[in-house]
Amino acid sequence: HGYACPPNFNPADFFIHTLAIVPGDEENCRKRVFELCDAFETSEDGLAIKDLANRGGVEEGSSKLQSIDDEVVMKTGVYKAGWFAQLNAVVWRSFVSISREPLILKVRLFQTVLPRNKEKECNMTFQNAFAVINVFCQELPIFLREHFNGMYRVDVYFLSKMLAELPLFILYPTLFTVITYYMIGLNPEFIRFLICVAIVILVSNCACSFGKAIPFLLQF
Repeated sequence: HGYACPPNFNPADFFIHTLAIVPGDEENCRKRVFELCDAFETSEDGLAIKDLANRGGVEEGSSKLQSIDDEVVMKTGVYKAGWFAQLNAVVWRSFVSISREPLILKVRLFQTVLPRNKEKECNMTFQNAFAVINVFCQELPIFLREHFNGMYRVDVYFLSKMLAELPLFILYPTLFTVITYYMIGLNPEFIRFLICVAIVILVSNCACSFGKAIPFLLQF
């Protein structure tokens, strides 16, 4: 039906994103969902599942799963897993998502180590801010669905994204400083160099935080 999953995209995230109801475009999203559901209902797999359900093949299993799910909800509250279990799972998924975009990582690395003159000097603040400005916007439908289904908390999602991207925004500023620090004749003492690296890393991560906040600030 024209919804092919991209080769480097997580299939589960693609399915959720395709079936999600995007705020502001509810009518078109619901129309697409109904079309996909109707198409699946008349497909070979859909008919097989319907036949199995009509014969009672999943009734016993469903009742067991429902009872287990009720017990989990009663023990843990709204969410189906504890805070650390949520954090561990979402951090791992964020790392996997980043690793599936090697071209973006190579482009960022190239921008960091590319020799520049004064007229083409790259501002690390804007470079890091624009690198993450669309992160939450692209994943908003997936986040809303998973959050309201009780899969993870808001703070878990935010911390996971920050932790998954932290190694990159430590590596790139460090490489940038290593290349340029001694070339422009700054203080040659090693301790001064480390202080400079730390300052650049902090500025880069602050820029990332602003970049992630910009889309939400523009809504007001």
